[in-house]
Amino acid sequence: MAKKGGIKNIFEGFAGNTSMHGLGTLASAGSWKARVFWSIVCLSSMAMFLFMLSRIVKQYLSYPVNVSIQRVSSYLLHIHAS
Repeated sequence: MAKKGGIKNIFEGFAGNTSMHGLGTLASAGSWKARVFWSIVCLSSMAMFLFMLSRIVKQYLSYPVNVSIQRVSSYLLHIHAS
């Protein structure tokens, strides 16, 4: 049984149909220099996204939360019968 595609064909098919910006350009790049350039661009964009996401999560988790609970007891309990 012959191989139907291979990793290169699978990647090109995925990159051609995905909505992730840059992967389509990376897959359709003609020369190896263009592929290296678009690989650097895609990896740099992903690294910047992860960096910004980590900053946002750290800021969210460091937000102070103050909880105030007051306990009040009542000796008279009124139960309404329906």
